[in-house]
Amino acid sequence: MKRNIGWPKELFGDFEDFTEIDAYHEDDYASILNMDNFYVIAAALRKGYFNRQIARLITQPSDRHYFLYSPASVNAWYQQERNSITIPCGVWTYPLYRQNYPMSAKFASIGSFARELVRGLDERGIQFGSAGELVGCSWKECGWLDKASKKNFREMAQCVVTQYR
Repeated sequence: MKRNIGWPKELFGDFEDFTEIDAYHEDDYASILNMDNFYVIAAALRKGYFNRQIARLITQPSDRHYFLYSPASVNAWYQQERNSITIPCGVWTYPLYRQNYPMSAKFASIGSFARELVRGLDERGIQFGSAGELVGCSWKECGWLDKASKKNFREMAQCVVTQYR
């Protein structure tokens, strides 16, 4: 499973030098740097984001390191088609995380990471291989588990469903 933690280093670097980031975004955002009109700024940001996404889709191959959403997001996510888990830096911000929170609250906030990790091993996750490709496909289903393991997996999953109903 590919891990993406914090922010895409290829795009944002280590935040020591912003020259590259500024140059990368200059065409789309330079015109709004000294504006006060919220709607003009929001429209320019939306247009710039759209332009970057379209350019990336057209010019670059699929990349398992790519963050599907903003690094400022406050939720982790798992992508089966990439077999990757992403834990953005936004999850380590208030109100989800504070250094002075009790340990119980810190562990509770990590629960969203565990939930996403388990998605790689659920009914849908087992259909995808190590690079996110569908594997072991037959007429009715895909997956890397053998028949006995699938049967045991479904029985175990049903036990959990029954317990928490």
